[in-house]
Amino acid sequence: MDITVKRLSVELKNDFLYFFDEVAFTDNERWSACYCQCYLETPGDEWLQRSAETNRNAAIQRIENGAMNGFIAFDENNPVGWCHAGLKKKIKAFCDEPDGDAAVIVCFIISPKHRRKGIATILLDYVIQTFKAEGVPYIEAYPSKDIEKQDINYHGFFKMYQNAGFEIFNEEDDGYAVRKQLL
Repeated sequence: MDITVKRLSVELKNDFLYFFDEVAFTDNERWSACYCQCYLETPGDEWLQRSAETNRNAAIQRIENGAMNGFIAFDENNPVGWCHAGLKKKIKAFCDEPDGDAAVIVCFIISPKHRRKGIATILLDYVIQTFKAEGVPYIEAYPSKDIEKQDINYHGFFKMYQNAGFEIFNEEDDGYAVRKQLL
């Protein structure tokens, strides 16, 4: 495998769409309508009623307007992984928090054929280095405590964050809030 990571841009829109249309959810059709819009929209019943077409169109619009941030992993020229990460103030689910200049990792999606090969870790390393270079003070993530179920761990596995130097700053019944200082 020759994995490279690129930040989402208008030029990568078709790669993003191909990944979500054809690759990302071949083993979890229930989530195939997301297009990584959930945390950018109002959660709750309204979100549950949104169609794949609505979310796909919203993703296209956000990519074209520069309002969606994330990172795509490629094996050669094929998209095989995605990490939705950005500044908290630009992600609706986190925009009201007082530390809006910090970054947050929302999710990881890895092609079923490429899981357990270190791609999420490669994405995480790239995200850390990118935000550090941009002067972001710290980055947060919210991994689950359940290490058995793949779909529950879309925030990334806790052990991966530990290995990257993240520390727990809050603990809930079902997961952790972890943070890594970048500056």
